[in-house]
Amino acid sequence: MSRKGLYHYNMERCDHHTALVTNDHKVQTVKNNMEGYTARDVQRVKIAREVMALMGFPSEQDMIQMVRRGMVSKCPISVADIRAARDIFGPDVASLKGKTVRHRSPAVQLDFVEAPDEIYDRNRDVVLELDIMKVNGLPFLVSVSLRIDLVTAEFMPSMTIPKLRAGVERAIRVYQNKGLNVVTSMVDGQFDSMRGTLGSTDLNVTKAQKHVPVIKCKIQVIKERFRAIRSTLPFKLLPSRVIIKGVTYCVLWMNAHPSKAGVSNMFSPREIMTNTRLDYLKHCKVPFGTYCQVFQENQPSNTDLERTVDALCLGPTGNAQGGYKFFCLDTRKKVV
Repeated sequence: MSRKGLYHYNMERCDHHTALVTNDHKVQTVKNNMEGYTARDVQRVKIAREVMALMGFPSEQDMIQMVRRGMVSKCPISVADIRAARDIFGPDVASLKGKTVRHRSPAVQLDFVEAPDEIYDRNRDVVLELDIMKVNGLPFLVSVSLRIDLVTAEFMPSMTIPKLRAGVERAIRVYQNKGLNVVTSMVDGQFDSMRGTLGSTDLNVTKAQKHVPVIKCKIQVIKERFRAIRSTLPFKLLPSRVIIKGVTYCVLWMNAHPSKAGVSNMFSPREIMTNTRLDYLKHCKVPFGTYCQVFQENQPSNTDLERTVDALCLGPTGNAQGGYKFFCLDTRKKVV
């Protein structure tokens, strides 16, 4: 857990830690899972979970064997009820909280991508477009490089000139760290006060009521993708942290495929700038916004404290380990 209450977990064994999966692109809910079951079926399923609790939370397989062999006389449930309970409610949450243990992660295998030197040689000087995007009133500094077409988006909790300038400098350093030189930053009038403060980078400010065209298109794409994700979630309201990470999630995948406006139809902006690519088996395990039970490390570990916490998946970190980010529902007030 980070100091801000944000949980990270390696999803190599996500089947032990996730309580819900998707169905037809929507985050699955208990109400949807009840489709196809009668009211009587649902009542028997609830009784099945109550019986499992009364018997001290045995594993599902042990419970099935006990019922099948009649090891508890006059037991009011059947094997079908136990299996239907998992189908409707998912894994038993109390069992997850009490029994989950940390598994050793497998050795990390780096999938290094080597883009041709010609791409870097012909695009040593970079032109950057920047603008402010707002999603549900939350401001983001969005940038896109012409030709390479890498998109970045950073949440800006403060819109003061010093904070905004620091955000622009971070966007420029992404390219400087790759040995590229950002020669021009194209912005609108709200960045005018930064003129002459960005070192060797020239600030090109558009006229009043004019907008930088490419960045506006990228902002539109980000918002469209976020709205698509939002439509899959069953929640009426989203915490600010979830919205922020939702935008980051959209940008992560925008950079993961070759751009039509980019310098290569074989290498994505991510591959060109980080020499890494995303892995389906690592980075597509849990949908954004899914309710999960996430393992938490208790120190000392031999206590009766819960082993998992209630959380929402905020998408993959994009690292080689296949780690994921989560929004902890219990400590949400600690997340800024």
